[in-house]
Amino acid sequence: MTTTWNACTLRARRVRSRFRYSMNSLSKSDGGQYRCKATNVAGSAELIATLQVQKPPELTLEPGGSIVVSEGSRLRLSCSVTGDPLPNVQWRKMGAGEAGSTL
Repeated sequence: MTTTWNACTLRARRVRSRFRYSMNSLSKSDGGQYRCKATNVAGSAELIATLQVQKPPELTLEPGGSIVVSEGSRLRLSCSVTGDPLPNVQWRKMGAGEAGSTL
């Protein structure tokens, strides 16, 4: 995690400060609320930013690889999926020369 503080910027009788908080290589555990609070002799103010770290889908197929079964037998394919937000899943039978049809 890296924290970066930028110097104050002065513009036409007005003082403007920008402070940045930077994070690298975010993980799910970094999600949550972050508070930026400023205080001086005149008082204080704060803002809250809510961070949600999303994760791309990951799939696991069981049984995996090529499957050979006898005609008339039963087959159960299981596709385990993780991701945030939880992905939508579709099964498709792929055919020659077509993009597949939804099952």
